[in-house]
Amino acid sequence: MLEVLLSSTKKKEKMQQLEGYGLKMTTELEGCVSDMCNISEAILERALEEGLEKGIEQGLEKGIEQGIEQGLEKGIEQGIEKNQLDNIEKLMKKLSLTEEEAMDMLDIAEENRTRYQDILKK
Repeated sequence: MLEVLLSSTKKKEKMQQLEGYGLKMTTELEGCVSDMCNISEAILERALEEGLEKGIEQGLEKGIEQGIEQGLEKGIEQGIEKNQLDNIEKLMKKLSLTEEEAMDMLDIAEENRTRYQDILKK
């Protein structure tokens, strides 16, 4: 019977189910059923709020974690690129090499050369 009172079904349906147990619906019993319906709705509402709060919290934590990870990766990539560009410029200056020759000495991958050349022109 408690299962019926705390279920998510509508109040009318709960009353019909309780009558199936042989209970006669009196004004007093209807009031009790109404109170139990309100309690079960309050419990459900609280559970949903807590679930939502936890979901948001976990989502933020995961988002921050991923953001930090992506930021570190991007920072490392930028640091490597800046270092390579600095090395290309130093070789060009100190050894009077062309961009191509400096990149050959540093074993710069072909897929990066055009991007480095564009940056060096600026």
